[in-house]
Amino acid sequence: MMEPLADAYTAEEQFRLASVLLVCYPKVGSTWLQTMIAQYLDARYGAKAKSVKQMFLRTLQVKGMEPTLRTHDDDPHAKPVPVFEQDKSHYREKKVILLVRDPRDVVVSYYFWVTHGREVDWPLEPFRGTIDEFVHSPVGGLRTVIAFYNIWAHNRHVPREFMLVRYEELRTHAFAQMCRVLAFLGEAKPSVSHLEKIIEFGKFDNMRGLEDENVPGLTRPAHIHSGEYEGYKVRRGVVGGYVDYLRPKTIEEMDRVIAAELSDEFRFYYKQKNPAYAGGLS
Repeated sequence: MMEPLADAYTAEEQFRLASVLLVCYPKVGSTWLQTMIAQYLDARYGAKAKSVKQMFLRTLQVKGMEPTLRTHDDDPHAKPVPVFEQDKSHYREKKVILLVRDPRDVVVSYYFWVTHGREVDWPLEPFRGTIDEFVHSPVGGLRTVIAFYNIWAHNRHVPREFMLVRYEELRTHAFAQMCRVLAFLGEAKPSVSHLEKIIEFGKFDNMRGLEDENVPGLTRPAHIHSGEYEGYKVRRGVVGGYVDYLRPKTIEEMDRVIAAELSDEFRFYYKQKNPAYAGGLS
């Protein structure tokens, strides 16, 4: 099967060709999800691409599979909330998977991303403050994650189909959640044997090992050396890991902001000792 070239499509052409959009704020686990989808299509159908996580090109190669593209959707991590795009009408003819994660874990993970020289994602001068100060940053801080989620809560009925996927549920119920995702993409009856192998492939230690080896799609910048895990794309993968980095006072402030500002229709944040989310969308 001939591989379509990644550079054969502009960003605009990719969006036009895609019928499913995997929408996400950075650091919510999209690399992991893309990789498992991509590797499933490779294992079952021989769909090839150079990058281990290249999902879009592989979905183009499989008959009956809806072309699927990941997007950070208006790059909410790189701008202040007042200029966020509110109108999602360009998704009206699309299907949308919104991948979400506890906003507290997202902010901590994104802090390490931007403070380890990821200039491609960070449009400002290098952030020199502490992690607790970053929580309040008008760019990339807690309120940007909340605003992005709230905008999608308001616009969830705009796409022709909408599905919410929670990172935490992917971690605890990977098989069931991957079946949901693959069915949404057109794979009505996933191969159990292939899916079980791909879930093993997607386990944290293997994913980190791929980044250690600089496998295409999981390559590190030249200044991030093997073993400097805070600078990795596959950094830690811990649910609720924010408690290991933030002061108790900061966590209390974050919880108050989430309780006051995150949409009641879209409440999927987690309490440290109670992993059950409060409400949320199906």
